[in-house]
Amino acid sequence: MGRSWRRGLGSSIAAMAFALSLHGVPVATSLPPGFWTKKSNRKDQEGSRSVLTAATFAAAAAAHAGWCWTSTACGSRAAPRFRLRMHAVEIVDAEIISEMPASGGDGQDAPQADPAEAEAAAAVIDAVLQLVEAWLNQRMTCAGAEKSGVPVRNQVMEYKAEPSRSPLATCGIPELAPGGTKATQLLVAGLRAKGADADKAEVAAAVLCLMLGGLDEAHNLVMPHCWATPTTFGGPPKLGSTVFREAAYGQVIVHRMEGENLGEFGSGNLSCRYWLGQAFSLGASQHTIFAELRKDAEGFVGTCHDSRCLLRTMGPKWEPSLFNKLCEDVLLTEDPDTLEFCKAVQTRELQLLFEHIMAPDDSAAA
Repeated sequence: MGRSWRRGLGSSIAAMAFALSLHGVPVATSLPPGFWTKKSNRKDQEGSRSVLTAATFAAAAAAHAGWCWTSTACGSRAAPRFRLRMHAVEIVDAEIISEMPASGGDGQDAPQADPAEAEAAAAVIDAVLQLVEAWLNQRMTCAGAEKSGVPVRNQVMEYKAEPSRSPLATCGIPELAPGGTKATQLLVAGLRAKGADADKAEVAAAVLCLMLGGLDEAHNLVMPHCWATPTTFGGPPKLGSTVFREAAYGQVIVHRMEGENLGEFGSGNLSCRYWLGQAFSLGASQHTIFAELRKDAEGFVGTCHDSRCLLRTMGPKWEPSLFNKLCEDVLLTEDPDTLEFCKAVQTRELQLLFEHIMAPDDSAAA
């Protein structure tokens, strides 16, 4: 469960009433299905709450046999000094709110849509892709200068499950005008109709939302695939997700576009750097799309001095951290040529990432 859970040490923690040794105990049957509420007792997160499913709790417990799990719902409470020192987490208010379908971790747990609705949803996907393709084709024309790509920007995010000021309302595709979950569900349904499994469909839908400026919708879609704790906007985590890396890459672009605005953990630029480390670390600094992105970036340079310097510094390989730094800098300098270069590269990057996610498994391996 990531940083939210900590290993209990000492007999005082082990003696709590709700300790699960997990030696021969079927944890999943010891907890009711549905939602539980999780309260963090870390000093820097006192009183914070989020939603935790019993299935997620059981999965985390089963993955860490021998750890101790405490619950005030069962009447136990550690001494304050131990709670703060051990960074223990309590399960409180054990009230079932709603039922959640179990996920097998194979990305195939979503129901299939009605054929007519699926066909209509797939048509929306085609409309988005055609719009982005048109942006790239008319990038250098004056008539399409304002909407010729996905610009870098300092866009304020709402961090809500249903954003009230979604750019999807004015994206030019009427079916997506409602924004929020209505728009994302339509995109996911269209991608499922095109053959994507549930996990890929959600992350690919997030990429489409980014193309249209829907940062909150994209963020809500990718968060469960790459963050091990529940959030109020993205819902419970999907611990068996098959698209962690692509979701983390989506986070990079979300927070790059958030820019200097403050978000969940500092500025968007700061969060962008964090997710760069998650997506392109552990010996995986290169992504499948980088070779083509590096080649295509040469065609976007034009007379822009900063972009030419960027590519010279990168050498033959695409370096996402250097591009992110250029995007940060150009939002301060507001150089028109560099803004145009970054916009074109970001548009092509999203296009390539979408194609990579939707590719068959045998050709999509990173």
